[in-house]
Amino acid sequence: MKRFRKLATTTFAVLTLALAGTVDATPALAQSGCPYYNYCIWVDVNFTGPYCWWANNDGNYWNDWCAGGGGNDYLAANAATSWYNHGAPAEFDSVRSFQQAWGSGDATWVALRGFKSGWVGVVDNDDAESHYWYNG
Repeated sequence: MKRFRKLATTTFAVLTLALAGTVDATPALAQSGCPYYNYCIWVDVNFTGPYCWWANNDGNYWNDWCAGGGGNDYLAANAATSWYNHGAPAEFDSVRSFQQAWGSGDATWVALRGFKSGWVGVVDNDDAESHYWYNG
């Protein structure tokens, strides 16, 4: 009986770890799709769905389409639900995202280099039309 209990406990632990790895695999895979030196936004929570990436400033998302399933599926303007700043260490340290094109309106969020957000929140969800890299 003692041997069976130990086997059952070990099996349960292995299955739990395997399932946890499976659940986390999609967001990690999506994040790794964000090219180095770039700022990426995803249309859906937890880095899923179509996404866009930029190595530089972009003052107008109304010209940008996010790629998903093999094509340009989604207009970037007012589509950001999650983000990742995969910027280079020697370059700018932050990205400031704005509600309106050309950096006008309120800043919706600041994305520090190396940081990510699986959901921008109720207030800022789908509320960005431009971004600028900066230091400070």
